[in-house]
Amino acid sequence: MTQINLKQRFIPTISSKSIVQDNFEELFNKITNEQIKVGTVVKGKVVEIDDEVVIVDIKLKNEGRIPLSEFKLASDVPIPQIGDLVDVYVEKIEGRNGCTVLSREKALREEAWSVLEEAQKNGSLVDGVIFGKVKGGFTVDLSGVVAFLPGSQVDVRRPIKNITPLMNIVQPFQILKMDKKLGNIVVSRRAVLEEARAGIRQEVLSKIHVGMILNGVVKSIVYYGAFIELTGSDELTFDVKVDGLLHSINILWRKINHPGEELQIGQQVRVVVIGIDISTGQISLGMKQLSANPWDDIENSLQIGDIKVGKVKSIAEYGAFIEVTKDLEGLCHSGHLGWEKINQNPKKSLTIGQEVVFKILDIDKERHRISLSLKLCKPNPWEVLAEKYQVGTVIRAPLRNITNFGMFVALSVTTNAVKYEIDGKEYEIGEMTYQIDGMIHESDILKHGDTNSNSLKNYTKGDEIECMVLAVDVEKERINLGIKQLADYKR
Repeated sequence: MTQINLKQRFIPTISSKSIVQDNFEELFNKITNEQIKVGTVVKGKVVEIDDEVVIVDIKLKNEGRIPLSEFKLASDVPIPQIGDLVDVYVEKIEGRNGCTVLSREKALREEAWSVLEEAQKNGSLVDGVIFGKVKGGFTVDLSGVVAFLPGSQVDVRRPIKNITPLMNIVQPFQILKMDKKLGNIVVSRRAVLEEARAGIRQEVLSKIHVGMILNGVVKSIVYYGAFIELTGSDELTFDVKVDGLLHSINILWRKINHPGEELQIGQQVRVVVIGIDISTGQISLGMKQLSANPWDDIENSLQIGDIKVGKVKSIAEYGAFIEVTKDLEGLCHSGHLGWEKINQNPKKSLTIGQEVVFKILDIDKERHRISLSLKLCKPNPWEVLAEKYQVGTVIRAPLRNITNFGMFVALSVTTNAVKYEIDGKEYEIGEMTYQIDGMIHESDILKHGDTNSNSLKNYTKGDEIECMVLAVDVEKERINLGIKQLADYKR
């Protein structure tokens, strides 16, 4: 943008002894009452000055009084002295108190307006000075013309906490809006800064390339990733803020539910540029790309049958995802959570962040899947039951359920605690008690030839009954019991 200095454009340096001043004197002497009209800018002579008012003679019956503050608007022009000629705007020939009403500010505004309009049209910058505070923003002196600077247009950082260092210094502004009828001008300092930063940003972007490793700070976190404020590389420091997007899939090699699990606002990070959109200036970043893909040599780090410990990262209806390594996680299906016969609800038996011991069941390198088991790290209650209730053992137990084909007896078995040493640390799974159903088939209740066809109706749920262990199948997790076999046993 072109920058225009309005003070050089229309405000002459005042010198009471200069040729210019002498010419003004000559012009002033030629002014007649007929030439002076309301709404025009005329030459006037300063005849008196006090602490608050400048009295100006424009060759009318009465002199005009102008607040001294209006002569301070053009900040780089000295206050006029008695005898100096100045441009003034005629508001009224004769006011209520009999004085002529004049304005220095409106004279400057009239002179400057066309130049300011041209600057706005061309997108040129204009010099100004922030000199006061008003509701919603600040006042700016544009070489004697007062403009409004909204608070939101002061800086690229909103809101700016302390504007004092920016006041009373000449700096460029962009004109946003002008209304000559209302006499309003709205300017922006922020637009100037953004344009300057955009130029510097383009220069910085030209130095960034795919594969470049950069340092940055986590600026904000959203559900799909994090925005990183890039500060430069080990060899290069950026002069302007440049942001890049670190998508959630590029944070770790393993899946994460939310970027906030791994990142915090203000955290210092090291990232690599994985993509640049030249048309938009958008930069795509990666963190996981700074380390090797763990799937490439997973056979060297994990083996089927390995027992590991990790935290529960997420829970679904069908199972739980567990951290295997920093960059890998596996799925423990609900059927492998424990030895209970019915598939457990993972949300009832596990919590996010819980540390668990697991066994690796399978590794699918091609599909990037690891299957885990929690139950295989616990003692098998069926093995304990087979040892406790050997074939031929007579037991007494409560009747838990009766069906049309037989009865189920409630058996109780407790497994011992087990300890594992993993990565130099000891982990213990405590003793557990299981309720296991033993089945008595209808054919094993009465001996062949017995006449009571309603044998099942002879029993009631909760009855304590005596029966014999007929068979235990650890693999199929079954135990068969019988009552009629007791007759031969007792004999």
